[in-house]
Amino acid sequence: MGRVTTAILMLFVSLTASSFEESAMRFDRLSIDDGLSQSSVHSIQQDNTGFIWFATENGLDRYDGITFKNYRNSRGSSF
Repeated sequence: MGRVTTAILMLFVSLTASSFEESAMRFDRLSIDDGLSQSSVHSIQQDNTGFIWFATENGLDRYDGITFKNYRNSRGSSF
């Protein structure tokens, strides 16, 4: 796998659980088969609305807990 190992990708622990003490931890492994645009991930961040963002060489991938949406830079576009 790329710079981020499987262990880091498995950090998706009951993000909506009310308390860590009251809930069992669950780890999911996410891959290209789940919609991640590339297995080499450079950075992972969570925004204030709960989306998880993955920075890859193919662009940004937004994960909502169920599916991925891939964002790629187009030639000639400006940010």
